[in-house]
Amino acid sequence: MTFVVDNSKQDNSNMFTGMNIIYHSMGYNSGIAKAFNYYLKNSNYRFNLDDYIIFFDQDSKISDKHIRKLVKIYEFTKRKYSNLGCIGPIYYNTSNNTYETPHIKRRLNKYCYSVTDLITSSMLCEYGKLKSVGYWNEDLFLDGADWDLCWRLKKGGMLCCLTDYVSYRHSVGIGEKKILGISMRKNNLNRSYYRTRDSLYLLHREYTPLRIRIRLLIDASFINFFRIIFLDNRRERCCLMIKGYKDYNSKITGELRI
Repeated sequence: MTFVVDNSKQDNSNMFTGMNIIYHSMGYNSGIAKAFNYYLKNSNYRFNLDDYIIFFDQDSKISDKHIRKLVKIYEFTKRKYSNLGCIGPIYYNTSNNTYETPHIKRRLNKYCYSVTDLITSSMLCEYGKLKSVGYWNEDLFLDGADWDLCWRLKKGGMLCCLTDYVSYRHSVGIGEKKILGISMRKNNLNRSYYRTRDSLYLLHREYTPLRIRIRLLIDASFINFFRIIFLDNRRERCCLMIKGYKDYNSKITGELRI
């Protein structure tokens, strides 16, 4: 069964007419976590604890056998690692034309690595394991919601795995810019706000790994400074980052309010 949650303001159900899809329009931008939880927490949909749930967003393209292969490698890995919490494939980032894999990973078998976190798109979990950690964290609107879920699974004694048995195409941001030899991802302006605010929320979670806390602290301070200096729309970008800091301190979540 395919579930679609639409975070746009208009109802687009006509796009799915005649398809075997359950569609719901939120009517506003609720954020990725709340959108996913709409179905996961809805008592009208009686998921079994061992049902497979695979998440996608609109920036991904997969092959016809993608899901079948992902389930196959999940079941293969789970035979030895019963505490498998989630699995996701490597992806080809169409924004910079490279395959994205984490620097820190530990080989588990011929096809899988143990990793700290995965991105949302094509992440596979069992419903019962999602339920055991309280589903997606709705305090996080966009950035880091996938990392947060992985870290809570790991806190519960489960593994997060990356597989190179299957891959897909995914777009992260709208390109990159080289600054002093360092690649900096370019995003739309509103992303500056969400990235700043959500990074600060993650920074203060007790289950966030120490090295990620350091990274988030650097990102929310020095890297934001470089983004203002070297990326376009400096004034607007700076104002949105400042609002992100202020709204975090005011414990504001949800969609950007201007």
